[in-house]
Amino acid sequence: MSWYNSTTIILDDTSPRIVYSPGGGAWPQLTFPPSLGAYNNTLTEGEEPGFSWRFSFTGVAIDVYGVLAPDPGVPSSLYTIDGGPGTPFVAPRVNATEANVLFFRSPPLAPGDHTIEVTITVTDAVYSLDYVLYTPGDAAAAEKRAVERAAPLPVHTVAYGGAATLAAVCLIMFAAYVYLFHLRAHKTARVVERQPEYGAMMKEVA
Repeated sequence: MSWYNSTTIILDDTSPRIVYSPGGGAWPQLTFPPSLGAYNNTLTEGEEPGFSWRFSFTGVAIDVYGVLAPDPGVPSSLYTIDGGPGTPFVAPRVNATEANVLFFRSPPLAPGDHTIEVTITVTDAVYSLDYVLYTPGDAAAAEKRAVERAAPLPVHTVAYGGAATLAAVCLIMFAAYVYLFHLRAHKTARVVERQPEYGAMMKEVA
């Protein structure tokens, strides 16, 4: 097992955490050259209907990947999570060997412990498991924290900010009004003070 990225873990088909049934070599684990493209150059193969494997994990999602070969038939399998309804997978026919084929992808799961069980249903061809990808539950918590950090401000914070802005605008308008009032009063006083002189001048002219 190794880290695939910061949130998803890749589990090779040879991991002891994957339990194959029946045991005793019924599921041979084979090694292939790197040119095949299998993860860790290994595959675990099953050939009989009713053969199964299961894996228990703590997380919120899981994928299953395998390899397809150009056999006359196609392998079929059934995937269940926590004993729920099964999801069938009938592999497509291929003309050449294909690696990294998605056999199953779970829907989003509730954070916690889960078990996936896979059963071979029809074997017109070999079922070849390569690896499992699963996302642990703590990744979901980290994603939730990231969403919370990016969330908009609470309504009361926005309301307080809006009230403060409105108060500042009102204060500026009041100050401008007081300034204009005093300016107008000052001009009026100057006009009144000059009126006697103007009147006297008019009398002299007359």
